[in-house]
Amino acid sequence: MAALCFVAACATKGPVQQPAVHQHLCHGCCWAWRPWCSYLTTARGRYETTQEYRRVLERHGLIWRNQHVCHIVAATNGGADHPSNYAILGEGWNCYSRHVHDDINCFLVGKAKAAAAVEVSRRYGNRRGKYYDGPDATHLVNSGARKLKGLLAEQ
Repeated sequence: MAALCFVAACATKGPVQQPAVHQHLCHGCCWAWRPWCSYLTTARGRYETTQEYRRVLERHGLIWRNQHVCHIVAATNGGADHPSNYAILGEGWNCYSRHVHDDINCFLVGKAKAAAAVEVSRRYGNRRGKYYDGPDATHLVNSGARKLKGLLAEQ
């Protein structure tokens, strides 16, 4: 039984039918992620890697050449391979931040998306069998805000 996943704006596809469990996880996603979630499951029911997700976004013209699909909660820290844990950021930031700046990533995507990333990473973990067990989304967002404000104050 599929439940309707609420889509704020998708002119070409309209509302997307999703499994009920996915509807709950979609609630913190920015509107651009929701319509594509249903296209990203494999025959095994698992979500795709960042590279496979990037190919889907490229087919629909939703990502630029110098952007990366990044884990909000790094895979090294137990971040899930799931659209709720993906963000499109500049390649320079993704290469620099690696797995040590999950808090800044959470601040950049906002509290709702960060909460979805933490939830899905705690629930599903990553392909290596590691589950996220770090701070909650609110703590990560606040920590990222403090880091960036401190950096800007130095300017």
